[in-house]
Amino acid sequence: MGNCKHLISRKLRIAVILAAALALFAMSVTLAHASTYWLKVNQKTNVMTAYKYSGRKWKPVRAMLCTCGTTGKWATPNGTFYTGYKNRWLTMWLPETGYDYAQYTAHVTSDIFIHSVWYHEPRNSMQSTAAFNDLGKSASHGCIRLSVADAKWVYDNCSVGTKITIFRGSKKRDPLGKPKRIKNTSKSKYSWDPTDPASGNPNRGMMPKPVITTKSKKLKIGAKYNLKKCVKAIDPNSFYDLTKYIKVKKIQKWSKKKGEWITVKKLSTKKAAKYRVKYFVDDPWGRSTSKWRKITVYDPTPPKEETQEPVDPGQGGETDPGTGSTDSPGTEEPGQTDPGTGSGETGQTGGA
Repeated sequence: MGNCKHLISRKLRIAVILAAALALFAMSVTLAHASTYWLKVNQKTNVMTAYKYSGRKWKPVRAMLCTCGTTGKWATPNGTFYTGYKNRWLTMWLPETGYDYAQYTAHVTSDIFIHSVWYHEPRNSMQSTAAFNDLGKSASHGCIRLSVADAKWVYDNCSVGTKITIFRGSKKRDPLGKPKRIKNTSKSKYSWDPTDPASGNPNRGMMPKPVITTKSKKLKIGAKYNLKKCVKAIDPNSFYDLTKYIKVKKIQKWSKKKGEWITVKKLSTKKAAKYRVKYFVDDPWGRSTSKWRKITVYDPTPPKEETQEPVDPGQGGETDPGTGSTDSPGTEEPGQTDPGTGSGETGQTGGA
């Protein structure tokens, strides 16, 4: 009997430990469910949109071309899931194709993963060129393929337990739109992913550069300013906001004396002048671009109107025949008299 009680006691302790572990896991998953990002995959358009929770709202922040499954046993399941464990490199196997590999992976459900386009070998230079060019089409065995840059973004930013919703809908359900496809023009069957940020990538030039948008600006003398205000940058491959990576690279001032732009340390609004500012973006994926912006500092005070020369006292003024008064320079037209006095109105310069 004692052995039986001991066994029951031991089982009870194990059960309590397991219950506590499951409670902690459930709590961690619950917290993860309320994480920063929510991924939505539109199978019809093959676009994954990442939403960020900000200001009590889910706002779309990144659009990613993806490749979902085809039909039948290769279909990607619709529904709501929560991402599981991650792998830097994942080894996959199918009876039809044998072994293949992928970078920056996150488990979704069953044998479905989010991962980069597949590789023939676990090496950056051995990605399937054709499979990369299929991004934006349905062609996978059920997994959700992304470019390396996008897969790495999900891997780095979306914690275990991130909510992912998979559905079939119109392009209206892709709020940022569908990014343009980057074509890998390599003639090799296997090559580097053009978006791979790893050093030594010979195909990185195929990836479009960031885009900086801004407009010329006019500042009043003495005005306060922020050189980065109204300057934005995006990744054209995903519409991701890169504004935080913008830096002021150079400030130049126009010299009338020398007839050329002179580099200066800062922009000053103490005096009227013409400036141009060079902005620079170096994004996390190794791409960079720059753009100039013109800024004019001006004096808002209108120029004073020129007054007429006073009449020489020695010569005298011309007499108005109708009133006998003297018409001094700067007065209104002759004959316009003050109704109360009958005399000519004098001393006013310019119009009323």
